Amino acid sequence: MTLADLLDGLRGQLPEGMVQVEMPLRDIVPAQLLSRLSKLDRMGLLSGDVIMSLVMQAPIDPLGLAELLMRQTDGWVFSSVDCSIVRVLVRAADKAVAAAVRVDLIDDSVEALVLNQARQLTSYKRIETMDLVAKRAPGEWLLVEVQKLCDEATLAAARESAPS
Repeated sequence: MTLADLLDGLRGQLPEGMVQVEMPLRDIVPAQLLSRLSKLDRMGLLSGDVIMSLVMQAPIDPLGLAELLMRQTDGWVFSSVDCSIVRVLVRAADKAVAAAVRVDLIDDSVEALVLNQARQLTSYKRIETMDLVAKRAPGEWLLVEVQKLCDEATLAAARESAPS
């Protein structure tokens, strides 16, 4: 399915003189996206110009942290559900994700996720990088903080998976 298919489904045919741009969507289309596109349509604002403007307004990777992390380590996957990149740190014996790290592309926050004893991936700890950078200029130290968070999440996953 493409974004153009979604727009066509919401609006019918494109008005004369408009250009259609196709962008393949690799993930399942979240209901929230359909809801927001529908709301823009009801307001008479569903157009490529508006969508382009929304994308241009988003402060994508404001500190360049996600870009730096993706260059330094492999295994990052984009999540269209929340505009983030995610990397699996550890898998459990049954192949479930036991620990992961998530970087929000809008605010550059970094969150460690750990599989708890109820077998749910939950937030373990979050770093608000904008708050850290307000106290100190971005640099190599920020990568060290992210690595510490990854190490903590890995240890926490091992504790959670240990027999009681």
